[in-house]
Formats: sequence, C-alpha cells, structure tokens
Amino acid sequence: YAYVCLGVVLASIWCVIMAYREISLTPRQKRFYTESSFLLAGYFGNLIPYVWITRTTFMYHYHPSLYLGLLVTAFYVDYMTDWSDADGGDDAGKKLRRRLVFGIVYLMAISAYLYFLPFSWGTPLSPEQNAKRNWIDNWG
Repeated sequence: YAYVCLGVVLASIWCVIMAYREISLTPRQKRFYTESSFLLAGYFGNLIPYVWITRTTFMYHYHPSLYLGLLVTAFYVDYMTDWSDADGGDDAGKKLRRRLVFGIVYLMAISAYLYFLPFSWGTPLSPEQNAKRNWIDNWG
C-alpha cells in the first residue's frame, strides 16, 4: 500500500514538473500533463486533510477525493488507450484494443465495487468475510 501511495505521489510531482517545464512537448502531451496536475492537485487537496486523523472518519469525508480519483483514472485510461497517433494498424484494430482495455477496467471497477459494497451499505459480514476485505491492518 505504501508503495502505491508513493508511486501516485511521484507521478503527481512528475506531471506538475512536465506541465510547467519549457521543453518541447506535443500539444497532446502538454494538455495531458496540465490536466493531470490539475486533477491530482484536487485529489490530494481533498484527501490530505483527513490522512492524519486518527479518530473515526466517515465515508462522506472521502467523497470529493473519490470523484476526482475516478476522473483521474478515466483520464489516464483514455490517454493511454488513445492510439490515434500510433503508426500501423487499422482503425478497427485500434477500436477493438481500446474497447478491450475499457472493458477490463470497467470489469475491475464493478468487481471492486461489489466486493466492498457491504462496507458502503453497512451490510453485516461474518468475521472471515470482514477479515478478507481489510487489506490494511488498521481498517478493522
């Protein structure tokens, strides 16, 4: 978990640096870095006030960061699957690859939502089911 957080922070710093450096970037790259830095700044700006709170916090405290995180994820997936500038291949093949990637991302998102749904709705779980869903020790 700590490595994922560190990776996200480093990626955010990289986006800000790349967005505002005076280097030769394509307009598409410049737009990507500028919009990424804006979305990530919003995400962390809403998340950081609650990171060091040791008492119980509620899900609605995280909702602004959740929405921005969803936008960041959609933005990154869209950017990474946009092969319009790629050489070779036909348009049908590019569309098929893009749909496949989006289908996998949607499947993962729906699966994660359904897996953690009992936490959101307050549905009772057995101790074993609860332990499986607690990925971090202090979640319990």
